[in-house]
Amino acid sequence: MRKPLTRTGYGVLCFLMLFVFLMMLIMFPEQIEVRERNLYITVVVSYIICSVGYAAGIAKKGFYILEPSFMISILYFMMFHFAPLYNIVNDSSEVWGTDVLDGGIYATWIFTIAYLLFLLCYYNQITFGIRPSITYNDENIQAENTRSDYERLRVAVVIFIITYGIFLFNCIRSGMSLAYFFSFGRVENDVEFNMFQAGGAFAVLNNLVYCTLPACLYIIILSKRLWIKIGIFVLTFIPIYLRGFRYLMIAMILMPITYFYVSKKKSPPLKYCIIGIMLAFVGITYVEVTRVGISVGGGGVNVDASMFTFERMWQSVQGNFDLYKSFYGAVLAFPEKHGYFWGEEMILATAYTMIPRAIWPGKPVTPFMRTLDLSVGYKASISGWAAPNIYEYYMDFGVIGCIICMMIFGCVWRRVFENDAENGSSLDKLVRYSCIYPLSFQLVIRGYTPMNFYTIVFILITIWAIEKIKVRE
Repeated sequence: MRKPLTRTGYGVLCFLMLFVFLMMLIMFPEQIEVRERNLYITVVVSYIICSVGYAAGIAKKGFYILEPSFMISILYFMMFHFAPLYNIVNDSSEVWGTDVLDGGIYATWIFTIAYLLFLLCYYNQITFGIRPSITYNDENIQAENTRSDYERLRVAVVIFIITYGIFLFNCIRSGMSLAYFFSFGRVENDVEFNMFQAGGAFAVLNNLVYCTLPACLYIIILSKRLWIKIGIFVLTFIPIYLRGFRYLMIAMILMPITYFYVSKKKSPPLKYCIIGIMLAFVGITYVEVTRVGISVGGGGVNVDASMFTFERMWQSVQGNFDLYKSFYGAVLAFPEKHGYFWGEEMILATAYTMIPRAIWPGKPVTPFMRTLDLSVGYKASISGWAAPNIYEYYMDFGVIGCIICMMIFGCVWRRVFENDAENGSSLDKLVRYSCIYPLSFQLVIRGYTPMNFYTIVFILITIWAIEKIKVRE
């Protein structure tokens, strides 16, 4: 699966690192403030250190394009290296009028150290108490595959029907028509509603829609009929699209692709990767244009070719990488404006998030939602602005939290890859990897732990149920 770098591979890797470095130097603007110049230099130095660290990791262990470290590293490089430089050059480093630039140098060095320790834990057998990967032999594989594909398919269908039905029922109760639902929001609804609050006090049950993702993948893999595969994919895509969850749309598309290549222990051809990136740009732009109106029942907007200019598509994608500004603001806000939360966000808020308001009407808003304005300003906090995972590590535990949590992050992803992809041979383990790996995008870019935690929990519970539960004839 992983391939060791050849002499040619080393040459290409060194060339790419040098090329990016030279581009950074060429982009260096002549007329900028002293603090912008200092930040620019700091980010370039950080890029050199981080890229050498990542190169050392793949030189030691080899390279696989569908490996978590590759996806995560690309996201971090885009967010903490390329995006800051791009914004300095274009004089767009503020967040809705809030200046966070003064936190840039300190935040960049925190990220650099934390990222290197992430690589250290990912490419070495550092466990932090996390159970080491299982070495598979013929007996392990035979035990894993005793459950028949037909049993898996039946359980997957039952889970899909139940969870999908609950979500659809909540949508109808909130005022959504079936015509609106099954038309992907193109038919204007009679009344306005909010997809995120559909179902009122029991809106938390809408999270069961996450269970449809692995169930859908099982059905696509195990069903013999093409029309069933296509139909179940479309049905699963509808609620995700209506809620405007771009990361789940990306994940859902990547899941069957990941399963196809990981199960064969192969990498997708480069040309397919390029085509996929281009299509992703178009898809993200379309969702960005339409999702607000659709999520409140206003119907889809008229979309034409003029909306798909390179500038518009780049802006739709760039917004995800501009979230580094939240971390810049965080190092200025915590602990000066507000003390660290010491686990209230990542641990306590995660524990009470799933309690329905019908049971606990006074359930508090999470610290992330209460204090985001301290980092990026009030306007950004009410506009749906988000933050990367390292932001939460810092607001809860400071610099030490960034370091330790990033190390654990590396250990967990190493185990996921080694246990379920590199050494996993059962259908259930391959499905689990195919469902979890695409979520690395969300876990890095938008690290809202309470939501991300339960997304993964519902997915893992569904896979466990399909693997273990028996349905009577």
